[in-house]
Amino acid sequence: MSGTNPIQEIIRTAIQREIDAYNLYHSAAAKAESQTAKGLLEELAAQEKGHRAKLEALLKGEALERLGAARQKKVEVPLEADSSL
Repeated sequence: MSGTNPIQEIIRTAIQREIDAYNLYHSAAAKAESQTAKGLLEELAAQEKGHRAKLEALLKGEALERLGAARQKKVEVPLEADSSL
């Protein structure tokens, strides 16, 4: 991690874990015999895909800048309205 922002490295790791989780759920859905299980696994895969998109946007965009400014100014950064937290 030398020379890089540790927060960016954490986000990159999280993105890879979302990709791995997506692949696991997607693969399991393809093998599932039960339509209920298949549907659940496909929904979980879709959620992981959404998480990845949010993390990639965070990595690219102003969210990191906002976090940096907030840390320097000691102000709170509100969650987005669509946040799942």
